[in-house]
Amino acid sequence: MSRMRYLLPALLVPAAVGTALAAGGASQATPQPLSEAMSCEIRISDTAGGWAVEPVALSAAAVAGEYEFTVSKVSKSGTAVSSQSGDFAALPGEAVVLGTAVFDRKGTIAAELTVRWSGGAVSCERRYPGA
Repeated sequence: MSRMRYLLPALLVPAAVGTALAAGGASQATPQPLSEAMSCEIRISDTAGGWAVEPVALSAAAVAGEYEFTVSKVSKSGTAVSSQSGDFAALPGEAVVLGTAVFDRKGTIAAELTVRWSGGAVSCERRYPGA
């Protein structure tokens, strides 16, 4: 009988811990590594007004931070540069368009975006047309 007294609590503790872990795992999201928490991209589309260049932040978690965006257009007639910066807030799985710059369709575009938040920073570049 005394052996049963010790055996029962030994069996119940792991079961209780497993139940608590299962309940906690169901209600909490798995933390994302910093490298996967945020990403960025630069979208370029052909519109009626010319090439529209949009910096975009993508987040796996609710996050707020700041961004810096610079785009240059080089053509035979010269170079045009647009710089934008500011604050942003993103929700999980939501793409946030941070700004827009529109250029005529002559020449090439080189764009760079840096997104910073309390967990780190991520940068991306894009050249159009071409590599």
